[in-house]
This record gives sequence, C-alpha cells and structure tokens, in this order.
Amino acid sequence: MKKLFLMPLFFLFMLISVFSCKNDDDDNMEKANLIGKWQPYKLSQSATLSTGPFNNTTDLNECQQRSRILFNSDNSGRSTLYSEENGTCSLQADSNFTYTFNPDNNDLTVKSPDGSTHSGTVESISSTNLVYKLVGEYDFEGEDNVRVTTIISARKTTN
Repeated sequence: MKKLFLMPLFFLFMLISVFSCKNDDDDNMEKANLIGKWQPYKLSQSATLSTGPFNNTTDLNECQQRSRILFNSDNSGRSTLYSEENGTCSLQADSNFTYTFNPDNNDLTVKSPDGSTHSGTVESISSTNLVYKLVGEYDFEGEDNVRVTTIISARKTTN
C-alpha cells in the first residue's frame, strides 16, 4: 500500500508544469510562477473499484513534505521524494527530468533520463500554490489496472 501511495507522488515530481493562459504575457507570467521549488502537502485519490467508489484525501506527513520539485527556466528540473521507512525518514528517489507544456490543453509532458514520458494536467497555479491532476491506470488497492485520478497540492518554498 505504501508503494502505491508513493507512485502518484513520484509522478507529481515527474509531471508538474505550467498552467495555460489567454496570451503570451500571461503564459510567461505563469511559467515565471512555476520556476522555483515546490513542496507537496496534500494528496487526493479517487477510483472506481470492484467494491465501489474509492475517495481519499491525505495531508502529507512531515517526512513526505521534505519532498521537493525544482523547475528551471530552461525546461529542466529535479525531483526528490522522501518517505518513512521503518520509522526513519529517508530519500526514496532523486531524479532529473525535462518538460514541455501544451498551452492549448494544459498538458505537461515530462521526459525522464531513461526516456520514458508521462503526461498530466496543471489545474491551477499561482505564485504560491499549485494543483496538479494525474490520471493513470495501475494496480491499486489490490486490483489490477484501475483508473485512478490523483490530485496533488503543492506550495512554493525557498528551502
């Protein structure tokens, strides 16, 4: 279960990007808002399981909130993911990535160093807050190939 919880959070760090606006000046402003470090603080997941609907919202714990994603102005970035393991907070992943953004549909495509790509949608972004939506199919809550919607909220941080 812990690994299933971490997968969407890890994808967040691989997928967050800019939010589309109506003109180039707004696009540039939104990208400027994206540049910097982001700290996740809340995770919401929903799915339809064989037993019925699944809806869960979790405030991330202190260890998980040590995770960061850094967006650079040159469309490169770096993510770090922390989680508790046997009562100890430890680094679970540290990865570089590149990203592109399609302002027509708010899709973000992130490319990992291994060549894999992932896409998601930025629902909203401001100078201090980011809401990211990821929809994917994977093994979840003991069931195979479940379509899961994950919404991750993050705030900008300087550390």
